Amino acid sequence: MQSNADSFFYLPFTVPDYECDINNKMKLSYFMRHLQEVSTTQLDSLNLGYQRLYSEGTVFLMSKLGIKINRMPTAQENVLFRTSPQGIKGAQFRRESYLETEGGEILGMAQSIWAIVDPETWRIVRPSAFSHKLAFVPEEKKMQGDIGVDRVRAEGDIVLNTTKHVGYSDLDLNNHLNNCSYADIITDALPFEQMKNCELEHVFIHYHNQAVWKDEISVTTQKDANNWYYITGLIESGKCFEAKVLFK
Repeated sequence: MQSNADSFFYLPFTVPDYECDINNKMKLSYFMRHLQEVSTTQLDSLNLGYQRLYSEGTVFLMSKLGIKINRMPTAQENVLFRTSPQGIKGAQFRRESYLETEGGEILGMAQSIWAIVDPETWRIVRPSAFSHKLAFVPEEKKMQGDIGVDRVRAEGDIVLNTTKHVGYSDLDLNNHLNNCSYADIITDALPFEQMKNCELEHVFIHYHNQAVWKDEISVTTQKDANNWYYITGLIESGKCFEAKVLFK
């Protein structure tokens, strides 16, 4: 639901059991799926859904995502996502989102960076071509810092090499590997004992070249001296994505 008091859109839900991992914590990929859902649902509520924008020759494409996690919710916990466009900077449409408990505890926050592109050519379209008005979060209420644009450049020793084959179930209506599927690739590319015994705190993902059906993504994981893990995915056409992760 859209708040009448501000630009935020609210979407409450109960965490299903199947969205949780072996520690009964919501998986990163489901955090991102709910983030995607609340963002697209807000646009739908404004009559700016995917099909309408596509018919106008533009769609939103996520280019960067930064997530700060205080704690992941557990199965059957009642929570809500709230989201709002932050504004436009250059060619970037910025959005901030929060995952909260019913009591207002902030479990996690995210800043996503989007571009509008031509769905036929996938070339970036200037924001001036987007004729619709969006309500931005007021400056005094805006998320502090730019957590979605943090630098991601792999460094450190290689600790793991894996391969992801893009299959039918990975694809979305753009016929590309869905943004949220990268979270599973990233967490699968981290050491199992680290995922089992520690909790994620920071996650940054930069999307480069989109992966499609039958692509083979070569994934390399590195760890630096400050305990950041860097995950790089390469496809035949070049760099597919970069990510960095820090555990608590």
